[in-house]
Amino acid sequence: MKIRSVSYSLLAAAATLALCQAAVHADTISGIQTAIASGTSVNVNLTTQGSVDWIAYDGTAGGSAAAGTFQRKNAPFTIAEPTTTSSAFLGYNIGSPVSYSWTDGTPTASGSSTGFFRVNDGSFTFAVKPDGNAQVLTVYAGGTVSVTDTYSLKNSSSPVTLTSPGAGWWYDTIDLQAASTDTLTVTLSGASGKTFMAAATLADAAPTPEPASLGLLSVGGAALLLMARRKRA
Repeated sequence: MKIRSVSYSLLAAAATLALCQAAVHADTISGIQTAIASGTSVNVNLTTQGSVDWIAYDGTAGGSAAAGTFQRKNAPFTIAEPTTTSSAFLGYNIGSPVSYSWTDGTPTASGSSTGFFRVNDGSFTFAVKPDGNAQVLTVYAGGTVSVTDTYSLKNSSSPVTLTSPGAGWWYDTIDLQAASTDTLTVTLSGASGKTFMAAATLADAAPTPEPASLGLLSVGGAALLLMARRKRA
């Protein structure tokens, strides 16, 4: 009886440890860049795609330093407004293949635009606050030169760096999972040319268990099943 009791205790401990460890994950990030072919367009519903948060630039036909409006999802704010290292044009809208619309924005509740943020010979940076869930960040950008897009989690030593081959437009799809205490820093930099960003969206995605977590869950499940069978015997 003592041996069986000890066995039950060991199985219970193994199951508890496995299930608890499976729930813990390290901050992770990965991403890909997709080019927007010349002559094609991309239409984005910011409200649908940016269920957690979104930002965009509502431009004017002329596009000047004082033109356009910074638009964003009407709370909660998890994507910060970008800051720049050089002269910038807010709401420029000449030549962008990215068009977008929204129905949950501020300061304009609903609208549509092809505007974008233009930075001359420099870079711009913005921060994103994760929420602990698996999330997808999509950034629509472009440039007159090759642009390097860098995505760095504060608690991760391996940032994602995506570099465009040259002038054009593209969108980056970034998969991340990080604690709410972490911060994702996004930097788009194109030296000796113009760097553009039309919009960015953030949404929660269905979490995918890591292989190690799946293994631990299997151990925990097997232990619990064995315990149940022995109790019935």
